[in-house]
Amino acid sequence: MDTHTVIEHFVLGYVRALIERKDPFSAHMMHHPSMSLPALKTVKHAKRHAWVWRAVAWIYKLLCTRRQATKRDLYYADPPLFGTQKNSDEVIELLSTKLLCQPRSALRVTCASRGKIWGALQYRENGASVDCMSLQANGSSISGWPNEWSNLHGKARLILVVEKDCAFQRVLKDQLLSEKLKTPLLLLSGCGYPDLPTRFALRRIAAELQVVCIC
Repeated sequence: MDTHTVIEHFVLGYVRALIERKDPFSAHMMHHPSMSLPALKTVKHAKRHAWVWRAVAWIYKLLCTRRQATKRDLYYADPPLFGTQKNSDEVIELLSTKLLCQPRSALRVTCASRGKIWGALQYRENGASVDCMSLQANGSSISGWPNEWSNLHGKARLILVVEKDCAFQRVLKDQLLSEKLKTPLLLLSGCGYPDLPTRFALRRIAAELQVVCIC
């Protein structure tokens, strides 16, 4: 069952429960480590349900438009409603783990990627061509959705992975990856501990282009 259908069934089930004067959620869905979703009995309870419905509508729009966004984008979609980003973040986790039971990637909600890449690599994303060598002198930011890259190709045969952004910038500044090298290289950094998009990008590049990783 795709995520569109899961959300539609969720909405129909909620409305049906209200019509029948039942709790919209079963007991096993009403517990979350940091947030509960109680029955509709008070204004405070109703506000928590409003958070869920605002998030569901936002996620459904992302699915329909094939866009992606971060958890922070949800908070800024309606700051007066959520009050703090902590509330909107908890709603996303509640939907993912308890209510919709879909991974955040299926909901098109991702973290803001910190990773960077530079070198002889090209791909298409959201209909636009991306050249990791010509885009920026300090490297191209890795998208939060490397699984949606298409037409991935490049001449690189090695990927040099560095941990810190300062090391990444130093290598570029000193032109250590100049055209004088006999083997074209890619330079990749997680800018600290690598997040999931950066790790996924590295895995996909290594697998599809058959390049060797040097960490």
